[in-house]
Amino acid sequence: MRGNHMDDNEGAILEPSLSEWHELFNLCANAVDDKTITVRYVENVLKAIRSVKPELKPGLGLIYDLNAALYCLKLLILPAKSTSTTYHANFMGYYNSVAVKEMQDSIGLILGEPLPLGPEQQGWTVVLQTLDFIRNEMLNAQQDQIFGEPYYQLWQAWIVPNIKDKNVFLRELELLEQAGKQPGSSVHQKALIRAQCWMYYRLSDDRMALELLKQAQENTKDYYVFILNILGLMLMEQDWTRLLEWLITVGPLLGSRYKDVMDSYAGYWSKTVEQLPECEERMWSTLREMLPYSERIYEQLMIELGQWRQWMDLQLSNNVDPLAIRATDLKPLEKNAPEVLLPFYHQAVERYVLEKNRGSYKKAVRLLKRLSKLYTKMKLTARWEQFIDSFTDKHSRLRALQEELRKGKLIP
Repeated sequence: MRGNHMDDNEGAILEPSLSEWHELFNLCANAVDDKTITVRYVENVLKAIRSVKPELKPGLGLIYDLNAALYCLKLLILPAKSTSTTYHANFMGYYNSVAVKEMQDSIGLILGEPLPLGPEQQGWTVVLQTLDFIRNEMLNAQQDQIFGEPYYQLWQAWIVPNIKDKNVFLRELELLEQAGKQPGSSVHQKALIRAQCWMYYRLSDDRMALELLKQAQENTKDYYVFILNILGLMLMEQDWTRLLEWLITVGPLLGSRYKDVMDSYAGYWSKTVEQLPECEERMWSTLREMLPYSERIYEQLMIELGQWRQWMDLQLSNNVDPLAIRATDLKPLEKNAPEVLLPFYHQAVERYVLEKNRGSYKKAVRLLKRLSKLYTKMKLTARWEQFIDSFTDKHSRLRALQEELRKGKLIP
């Protein structure tokens, strides 16, 4: 193969082609005795591919390693392809599913290494060939998003840092469009639209990118992570005005109960408001539009931004039980605005007493002890003593409550 011819001066092979590498990979796969597609088989194939790795310049060596891992990733999902038209980890079995994740992680580590192409850009051709390979696999409807992550990692880690103009994004849009128009092809439409969206984002055509993002809307973790990754790029580039507009637009698309997704979204808002304080009201209005999915982060951001009274008004209007909230989550209020906790605790105490059972009395006493500490912290001990005397007298006929108050050492 041409890829094995050496440069006499450099002692390293000349520019290879991906087809030659794949010929070599196929020979390695065919040389493995047991060809049943299992985790062990793929591990043996990868070992064989690494053992015959030719002498390469550092940049080309990384590209070779990446393609070896991508080749083996494709081998791992062959069982799923033969049994289902839509990939899901359950179709390939637990061990193969774990192996796919490990191979994806390995690919991520390889792409985490800087790609030293040098001024002559040796290896650029095979990088683009690698992109073609990943794109074709990603757009295959039978494989869903297995190759989606490597696709965007390759762009972000190796392609974007090595380009001088935007023609490569235009080229990719053309290739994506051609793939979608191929007659009889089983193109994964959501993956296709997401890829087009990413290219338009890179071309700074946010109107088109967001329009496509809405077209691709689906209630899947992959979709939400795709959105978060784009927001992450803007955060990394500190493009605050652009990030603000995206946060406002994509918020309603995140109809998600995934905690990590919503936490990440809230984090982007926090950093944006920190840089653009004037946009805080836009944040609140966006989060209100996203209810009920945004309820938890809505409250979380109120705490982070010191909106103590607004947070408390929300709890009181929803009749939230203070004991349903972790004590640690209330620490910021106890430290910065203890007075807003007083009605919160007092109202809950009265609700518990009205239930007239021993369990509720115990809960009421727990809150009364918190109130005692708050009044002391606020240097209002006289007011506390007046309240507890009045409370005890008011409920003097509730013997069980009186017993719990004594157990809690609230009264003698």
